[in-house]
Amino acid sequence: MGCTLNYMLNILIFTQIIFQMNIKPIIGGYSTLEYYEVHISNGLQPGKKPVTLRCQSGDDDLGTHTLYRGQTMNWGFAVNFWGTTLYFCHFYWEDKNIAFDVFKASEENNLNRRETYWDVREDGFYHRRNHEDWVLKHGWDK
Repeated sequence: MGCTLNYMLNILIFTQIIFQMNIKPIIGGYSTLEYYEVHISNGLQPGKKPVTLRCQSGDDDLGTHTLYRGQTMNWGFAVNFWGTTLYFCHFYWEDKNIAFDVFKASEENNLNRRETYWDVREDGFYHRRNHEDWVLKHGWDK
């Protein structure tokens, strides 16, 4: 009987831990269920050279990709429990290059904003969330 009670207590503790991980804490923190997508597209004019980029987080290296006009790179992920998930990309085009954060969980805490978009253009990097208007966030010269 003692063995069964120990077993049931362990199951109860394990279940409680899993349950708490999937609920957003009242103050700070993120649920493991908060899923986001990042989309990066090449919006350069016809005839322009492609843009090359490499995107990474502290845990993931998404590799080097070349985007030709009209192509898009996208990926999805769950924000970590602490809300510290961050992805940055290094962009190369012609003789220019720049690196910046394309996703920072601490800036994406609105539950209605599950997708973030970047468009690479001649004058820089335009950003929008969901169906908002495009806003120039970074020039090529930073």
